Amino acid sequence: MTEQSAAQIEARRTIMRTLFGTMVTQAVGVAARWELADAIGDGEAAAADLARVYDIPEERLNRLLRVLACLGLCVERTPGRYALTEAGYLLRKDNPNSLLDLTRLLTHQTMQEAWLHLETSMRTGRPAFDDVFGTPVFTYLGERPELSALFNSAMSQRTKGDGVAATLPQRYDFGRFSRVTDVGGGDGTLLTTILKHHPSLRGVVFDTPEGVAQASKTVEGPPS
Repeated sequence: MTEQSAAQIEARRTIMRTLFGTMVTQAVGVAARWELADAIGDGEAAAADLARVYDIPEERLNRLLRVLACLGLCVERTPGRYALTEAGYLLRKDNPNSLLDLTRLLTHQTMQEAWLHLETSMRTGRPAFDDVFGTPVFTYLGERPELSALFNSAMSQRTKGDGVAATLPQRYDFGRFSRVTDVGGGDGTLLTTILKHHPSLRGVVFDTPEGVAQASKTVEGPPS
């Protein structure tokens, strides 16, 4: 039996990380749906106290928390006591750079179910979502206001989190135009940032009625 090289071991680890990725996704999804990062808070939280909050056995919740610790979302400073890492803080609702809703959307059963049919799309060239749910994704969202609102919030978080909203107005000369239209602009996060950098512009968010449902609030900003 020959000894594996470092490259072979790393290659195997790469495949194994990929294969177990779906399980990791579901663990993070549970944490997001339970708003576990908010429950942990700013300091440390005991698994026993958190277990009472969620009405599940401590040992069961402790297993989930240790998975999250392995993923770098929290640390177990002493046995059974956890604190958030910087990455875990991104799952807090009160974090201005929060990715909580993006996490909730991408781990939502509807989105996960569509991805299970990727092979169908590869073979047919059609969106698997249409075949699985019998309707296009945005029609589906339009019939489910809560999921549609989650989608809009998730897209806003992604736009801010990826740095697009902050970078684009500085990298592209919008000042030579009088009007800019953001097609599929959702709640107006990107357009609002552009207009703040170029106040002489007039802007239009073009999207479905459900897509622009929150746009006016984004443009007006929080009440002073």
